[in-house]
Order: sequence, then structure tokens, then C-alpha cells
Amino acid sequence: MLRRVTGPRLIQRHTLRSELPPTELRTQLAEVVEETGREFALIAKLSGAGIVVRVLHAPVTPRPFFGALFGTRFAISETNRGREVTPFQPIVRGTIEARDDGPGSAINIELRPHPQVFTFERAGKLAAALLVAVALPALITGNAVGGIALVFAVMFWLFPGARARSAFARDCEHALTALEAAVPVRRAPDALPRGA
Repeated sequence: MLRRVTGPRLIQRHTLRSELPPTELRTQLAEVVEETGREFALIAKLSGAGIVVRVLHAPVTPRPFFGALFGTRFAISETNRGREVTPFQPIVRGTIEARDDGPGSAINIELRPHPQVFTFERAGKLAAALLVAVALPALITGNAVGGIALVFAVMFWLFPGARARSAFARDCEHALTALEAAVPVRRAPDALPRGA
């Protein structure tokens, strides 16, 4: 089940289901995860736009995921996606449990970007406030530059957060699809977004 979280925090929660019992599912998950421990280190990379961004440091491995498994809990992320490296690549934290509604397993997962990933949302809001401070005197004096500055202020206020949410949603979908391809799990039928 996906619960939308409003505000600047980027979080998705889902329930996945499997026909396998928890012990077998954990064994299959362990086969597709390169164990690295709990830490998810960040490194600096140059984006396609020429901007230095901080991304997860993934080990070189043929396995599709890396991270840690401890008991029935895990914290994993996709291995390096080559040119598709993104600062919004989610860390998938989950717990494997026996299903209440029959045989098999349920995995409750939470997807979040690394806590040190910067979305530029605060920088955009600061730039927007500065543009408004410049635009107001220009508008009062009838200068057209004030109107242009206000348009840019609105863009700086809205764009970084909207871009972060869009990129994060796309990367969560990529991670969930990769997880479904790697182990025998499927999203629960009630895992559609609720609300708008």
C-alpha cells in the first residue's frame, strides 16, 4: 500500500507479496544482494547537465542490489545504474513477515533517498525570496523587469521541489520493478496511490 506523504520529505511505502514462506524468500533475496553492511556511502558524480551531485556509492557486482540483510529486515539499493545514476535513488528498507491472509510472505517496505541528498528546494526558495525583494520595487516604479523577476521567482519556488518529487517517484518505480524481477514478489493489489 502506497501512502502519499505531503511536504518536502520524499517517502514511499508499499506492501509486496510472495507465495514463498519468509525463510525461502529471505534466502532468494540474499542471492541478489551484494552484502556491504549498513552504511550507504555517498560519492560526488558529474550529472548529464554538468552539475556535481552526490549519489550512492555502489559496489561493482553482477547482483542487482547491494546493502545489508539482518534477520527478516533489510536495507538495500540498486547497484550502479551507469548513466542513470541519480541522487534520488531510493534506499529500500523492509521487513519480511508471514502473510496474515494465507500462505506466503508479505514485505513491508519504505523507500527514501539518502538523508544527505540535497534537493535544491531550500536554495530555490531563497532565490525566489531574493527575486521577489528585487521585483517589488521595480513593479512599484512600473518597470517591466519586476514582472519578469516575479515569473522567475515562481519558477524558483516551485521547480526544485517538483523536480525532486518527480525524479524520486521515477526512481522508486525503477527500484520496485527491479525487485520484482529479481525475486518472486509482486505489489499487493491495494498498492495503488490513495488520494491525489
